[in-house]
Amino acid sequence: MAASASNDSTPPGDGADNPILCVICSEPFQRITDCLVHELLEHESLPQKGLRQRLNPSGSQLSQSERYELRDALDKSKRGAPLLEVLQFFAADLSKMELCFDYVSSYIEQSMKGLVVVTSFGSLASDLAVKGSDIDLYLEACSVQQPKKLFGQVERFLRRNKSFTNVFHIRRAAVPIIQCRHQPTGIDIDINISNPYGVHNSQFVRDLMSHDKRLRELTLFLKIWAKKLKIIGKGYMSSYCLVTLIIVSLQVLRLVPSIKELQTLCPPVYMSGINVAYNLNQMPTIPSQMTTLKLIRHFFDYYITVDFGKSVLSAFLGSCLDKGFRRDRAMCVQSPFELHRNVAGSMGPSKLHYFRQCLVLAAQGCSNRALISQPAKLYYYLLFGISDKLGSEKTEMATLQKELKVDVSGDGRKKIKLEKALALTIGLSHLITPTRNELKCLSSGVLGCTKPAGVLTIYYNWLNCYVYVIRDVLTQLFAMKIELKESKSPHYFKWLISSSYDTWTGRSYQRGAGQSFYAHQLQQTIEFKKTRMENPEYAVDMRGYFSLLASKDYKELRMDVEPLPGDFLEPPLTKLFKVFKNMLNEYSFKEKTTAWKYRSESE
Repeated sequence: MAASASNDSTPPGDGADNPILCVICSEPFQRITDCLVHELLEHESLPQKGLRQRLNPSGSQLSQSERYELRDALDKSKRGAPLLEVLQFFAADLSKMELCFDYVSSYIEQSMKGLVVVTSFGSLASDLAVKGSDIDLYLEACSVQQPKKLFGQVERFLRRNKSFTNVFHIRRAAVPIIQCRHQPTGIDIDINISNPYGVHNSQFVRDLMSHDKRLRELTLFLKIWAKKLKIIGKGYMSSYCLVTLIIVSLQVLRLVPSIKELQTLCPPVYMSGINVAYNLNQMPTIPSQMTTLKLIRHFFDYYITVDFGKSVLSAFLGSCLDKGFRRDRAMCVQSPFELHRNVAGSMGPSKLHYFRQCLVLAAQGCSNRALISQPAKLYYYLLFGISDKLGSEKTEMATLQKELKVDVSGDGRKKIKLEKALALTIGLSHLITPTRNELKCLSSGVLGCTKPAGVLTIYYNWLNCYVYVIRDVLTQLFAMKIELKESKSPHYFKWLISSSYDTWTGRSYQRGAGQSFYAHQLQQTIEFKKTRMENPEYAVDMRGYFSLLASKDYKELRMDVEPLPGDFLEPPLTKLFKVFKNMLNEYSFKEKTTAWKYRSESE
């Protein structure tokens, strides 16, 4: 009988043998309060609240009933088999998934009268399905037919059949898909018509996992771990990205060869110009002493050492590179075969920071002597204890906020610094710095404000230009109500912003010839006022604080958005901030300076 898993979500730490580690720099602390203060003061530019808010220990995703059921299953598991019990507990109903696939594929092929062949890929095809997994389908055209036309036909057929609900398309994605739900089984389905690589990638993963059962156990557990902590899912990291990370961690241990090595053992097979061949016949044998638990521990230990912001993880080369392809993303994970593709493209800074938090806490748990000696407790902690720990840290921060008068820095940096750091944990921030082209534009004669004595004129005017443009976009293009609450011109402004309807989503940035960006956006705003103001679909109760803080030398401008006291960072406020940043990027600086100069001259 395995040791009881009761109370096994107790987080490690708070002791000499198991110190608490900073989730950013891994500096050890003996008390969680000291660790939190360090994080807030030394890493204040990183978002915090949105990360912890994602996890609600009492929420539906982490239901208490599921915890009790797993704990009971672990208590009853045979000695030495808690991992198998976990995998069985979260196993997918394959018979239901196969029934769903058979029905959907037959219906589509018959409806399309032999024009397409339906193939599964993803978790079902790679034998990595768990509870809640959806079904991914690829439709291969049997004749020359426009994908757009085929896309529309399939969507219409699905809408006509009452067995399918929630049918909608996502055409503007990197790979356009149709999403729906098979009503009899309740399984979600993603249909892809234009990208065949998913089928091949799934076959490769399936073949690799079948080489050794420990590889499949490792991948299944980490997938369950990532799903429970909401690391993977729609809008977050993809399962394929996680699998690629697992493969790289195995390649670092020389347990799996690089894709490049696997391709030297066989002739090339090209798909749209990409070599997708591989040969696993020469795969090395994994040592018997390398248990699945050791592989899990290695995954966490390895990735807490990786600087994702400066690295490219390449399964093709089997290593972590200091430089690589797209560096404009927070995280770069190269697709094993499609070398131009970053499978971590959806990972923004806050999601990456949250992922690293989970990695550090997991690695900390895997180094805890008490948990290692009782694997049932360790697995339970990894699946549920981490979320509890993050939730408790959120409570600790609330306590710290009430104790702002305490000198936590040791050198006199008291209330203001900590209050500033805590404010960042409940909002979003974006730093703007002048580019070379912007400074060149200003130095060419667009200056329009009187400079104060003893400052750099160009940087001062750059700051004034951005402050004007930001205020103008909020009031004119987004038609928002703003009220100035605090100001110390030109360094600091804080506005209360509010809106009763959405004027920021669904905007187009493709304007007609000869039309300015501002005129194009203003035209859309006028249209939105007519069509959205009384439309309940666009009704929002959006309110919050929007502030600008400039450095003393005028060379940096930080935008902050935060909810009102007592409110949360709701989706409308978050979406507004993302669209706002995008609009500033699309809005050319030359046009910004023209608008700013006109305003200066008119005043």
